[in-house]
Amino acid sequence: MDFIVGFEIEVDRMEAKFKLSQNRPETDRKNTVVNLKNAADDKAQGMANLIDANEPMI
Repeated sequence: MDFIVGFEIEVDRMEAKFKLSQNRPETDRKNTVVNLKNAADDKAQGMANLIDANEPMI
């Protein structure tokens, strides 16, 4: 195992994309929102609200 080396790295900044189905057709987004809102999970309903709030401007 001479070729495997463990290491740690400190993260001081992170860049990310906020993807909420903006690239999907409107019908797909609406179906996703409906299914998430019907879920019993609070996190799923929160995600549905985020998708609704970030609807792409066309």
